[in-house]
Amino acid sequence: MDRLADICERYGCTRTQLAIAFLRGQWEGINVICGARRVAQIEEIAPAAAVELRPEDLAEIRERVAALESVVLG
Repeated sequence: MDRLADICERYGCTRTQLAIAFLRGQWEGINVICGARRVAQIEEIAPAAAVELRPEDLAEIRERVAALESVVLG
């Protein structure tokens, strides 16, 4: 996931928030339901609602994940 650190930095978000924003950006009108057991978890994931990824960033994340999958899965 360090491969996404620059995008997190660009948006001022954590990796968790980026993952949630990425899922939300896949389809119009999608809602992401996250489970949390502690208040700290809610405090971390709630700001993800404000992260709006640009289409080019969504594409870049997809490309990086695909490259990582090819390395890991061979």
